[in-house]
Amino acid sequence: MDKFIFTISKSIGRVFHKFISPSGFFFFFPVAGMGGAETVHLRILETLPIKRSLIVFEISYKPDWLHRFKKYGRTWFADFYLQYRRFHRLRLQIFYAIISGAIEGHKNPKVFIADFTAYNRILANLSDKVWIADIVHAYVPDNIPELLRLDIVHRLNKRYLVSEHLVNETNQYYELNNLQAYADRLIVIRNFVDIPPRKEFDTYSKEKHVLFLSREAEEKRIYLAGQIAKRIVEADREIKVIFIGPSPEAVHEDCRGYIDFKGLINDSSV
Repeated sequence: MDKFIFTISKSIGRVFHKFISPSGFFFFFPVAGMGGAETVHLRILETLPIKRSLIVFEISYKPDWLHRFKKYGRTWFADFYLQYRRFHRLRLQIFYAIISGAIEGHKNPKVFIADFTAYNRILANLSDKVWIADIVHAYVPDNIPELLRLDIVHRLNKRYLVSEHLVNETNQYYELNNLQAYADRLIVIRNFVDIPPRKEFDTYSKEKHVLFLSREAEEKRIYLAGQIAKRIVEADREIKVIFIGPSPEAVHEDCRGYIDFKGLINDSSV
């Protein structure tokens, strides 16, 4: 039954492949929020000579930059099919089958994947004619082999990493697993955010400030920044520590009184 539904759904994707992604480009990103990783994703979209792609986001949580991604094509959210428990596995299967069919319907399709949980589900249904690249922003130390997906390295035409350090780390794992032949497919795209020109003022405040700017994510170790803020203020009461992005709940309760939380600021011109 599952195979039959998958085949029918994939056929639907093939028929409507030009409607789903007129350009033949397909992007799979985790979120449409603000951040350095998302800036890299937008830069990739900006540099490619295409405007009508399919951009699939795994999670619809805080899609602050969705309007920017929409400039480059149709946007879908995979977690829409998980909102209702009933038949959610079947709905996801149909969702990815239709996308797989749309990809295969193009003569020269291009697929970009970044930190997408359903990674293997996407690749498993694609033929060798599909050009595939993934984007690696960071590794969790205890989980590098899994994140590198060494079993499908041969299937990647390009692997984009955000620093030379990550390239060196990846090369080490390639050597350990006899994958040196694919080392030339590693390319650096540096992770960054735009920094506006410095503003000059006639007068400057004599107050001392420490600013911590970050999105609220586990890998940012915001709890540690909270502990550092507490130590700074305890050492010099004249210093004011400001957090932009994280909420008070992201740090330990004992540290919250030492920090001025400004919350999330979506205006990039600030």
